[in-house]
Amino acid sequence: THTHTHTRPHTHAHTLTRSHTRTIAHYRTLSHTHSHASMKIVYSIPDRWRTLFLIFATLQIIAMIAISSTVLSTLGCKSTEDHDVCVRENKATTAFTISMILISVAMLFFVVAGVLFEQKWRIIFFVISAALVFVYALYSYVRKLNEDGKDDERLVRMVVAAVCLPLDCIFSYFIVSDMNWLAYHVAGSDAEKIRAFNWYSRFRSFMDIDVMLAITLVVLAAYSSKEFKFTTTQLVLSILGIVASIVWIICGTIASRRESRVFMYFFYLISTLEPMYLFYKFNTISVNWSNLKGDETTIPILTMGIIAVLLRIFIAVCAVIVHRNFGLGLKQGFNTIKVDNQTYGSFGSD
Repeated sequence: THTHTHTRPHTHAHTLTRSHTRTIAHYRTLSHTHSHASMKIVYSIPDRWRTLFLIFATLQIIAMIAISSTVLSTLGCKSTEDHDVCVRENKATTAFTISMILISVAMLFFVVAGVLFEQKWRIIFFVISAALVFVYALYSYVRKLNEDGKDDERLVRMVVAAVCLPLDCIFSYFIVSDMNWLAYHVAGSDAEKIRAFNWYSRFRSFMDIDVMLAITLVVLAAYSSKEFKFTTTQLVLSILGIVASIVWIICGTIASRRESRVFMYFFYLISTLEPMYLFYKFNTISVNWSNLKGDETTIPILTMGIIAVLLRIFIAVCAVIVHRNFGLGLKQGFNTIKVDNQTYGSFGSD
């Protein structure tokens, strides 16, 4: 295994808008030789500002997970409360809090992968996720305040989310404004290849947000029954849904990076599973509407389900465009990245 460190060069002004005014991050390759090909990972070694952003985001996410876990541990029913009402409210709080923890974990992935692999959409999804966390933290605190007084854990979570969100937006704006190195060295100055690379980046990044949304829906759907427990059907569907999402994103990644038509056709096939499950869930909700309309998870499931279907359609469109762009040279661009006349191997991870 060999490790090389290079300095990222300046590129054309029309391609990089800010790189010539600030310190350029370094790039390093890690190679591992296989029987048929040598796989190398090209990643950005963050400069001072990107490192600061990563540290800030990581601490923020750890704090949100810790506070949300504390909220879960404090759930319980007082002897003077209506037990059925209390269980129903705790069920919804549990579902939403677990979803917030999962979203926080996804945020960590988005910010780390976005910075290290210069994926703008992942940074954007990090900000969107941070906004969702703040909205829920605010809603949860206000709701608890109106019911039985203030809650210290919910108050701290809301304050942390409120303080961090503007800083996340500011950091992300400047980080995203200086992310063009990989695109330039893969696609060069060829306008068609640049468009193809942009569609590839959208396709890969939107698959990530789709998986996050799918797992969140699984959690909400698991707690959508009137009883506070998993049924066998829910458990099986939840496991199959998560497995299908993992297989789906693996197939899409391999298909787009290696320009494999076989994996792309398989990706198209698997893409239909989530919409079919969602339509099944929509039908279940409509049949049991009289019992579920008062459940706090029902409207979020319907809303997120509709978004998930629309998102899956958009990803399918991206996949078709990426498929049509096979043969334009992106595969070769990933496999031979040159910096100062030195050749990088295949970009084995993005």
